[in-house]
Amino acid sequence: TRPEFRELAPFEFTDIVGGRSVVGNADLNRSLIQNYDVRWEWFPRAEEVISASFFFKNFDEPIERFVEPTAQLRTSYTNAASARNLGFELEARKRLAGFLFVGGNYTFVDSEITLTPAQNNVLTSLVRPLSGTSRHLFNGLAEIRAGGTVGRLLVNYFGDRIADVGSLGLPDIIEKGRATLDLALSQRIGRLSIRLAADNLTDQPITFLQSAETQREYRVG
Repeated sequence: TRPEFRELAPFEFTDIVGGRSVVGNADLNRSLIQNYDVRWEWFPRAEEVISASFFFKNFDEPIERFVEPTAQLRTSYTNAASARNLGFELEARKRLAGFLFVGGNYTFVDSEITLTPAQNNVLTSLVRPLSGTSRHLFNGLAEIRAGGTVGRLLVNYFGDRIADVGSLGLPDIIEKGRATLDLALSQRIGRLSIRLAADNLTDQPITFLQSAETQREYRVG
């Protein structure tokens, strides 16, 4: 996993979302990831599946975003020593009737990061998951097919995750978990297809907490 340009850029710029100051780190190294997984699958009928998988991921020098202890809470990027993610995923898709199709998958991730000796003296949380990693993830699907009409309802959920790692006593900034609901309808009329899509129907606020206080919050509509 190679650093993005903005993560390497050795100058300060303003993040579009949130208006915070961000400075890149030209000394970042790429992250190497070893991935191991075992998966069992069963296909009862066409489009149906029941599966379970177990996975282990080992990260060498993962890149994390952290909060510098400045008056503007400027953020930057750093390489941790290593990290590991261990978990499982369960998935099922089933046709309940000739016109109704449902499915879902759930993922559990146990994550732990290892810091460098220098970071142990700077970063606030020494025992924690890898930033950006949620412990619980869920996706659900319900689809109705009737002639040329198709209606699909999607639900997605992720649990709390670290957005920015705190330093020198500043608490980590946590992105609160939330669920989103999307709806898509399509109708075929001869050679034409009409499609209507509505995203983020619940429009839950995107909330970031720091020490149980709201650090920033916004909605995307």
